[in-house]
Amino acid sequence: MCILETDKNITMGKENESYLIVVKIIYRQIVSKYLYNLEFFIKKLF
Repeated sequence: MCILETDKNITMGKENESYLIVVKIIYRQIVSKYLYNLEFFIKKLF
């Protein structure tokens, strides 16, 4: 669990903020990719 370890190591401040921003960006990319694939899959079915 690298994410949990780095989260513990990072202290409050700018570093923590930038870390959260990166996580949000990655999360959004995964969600948007998943939704796009799901939409494509549904179109194939119907």
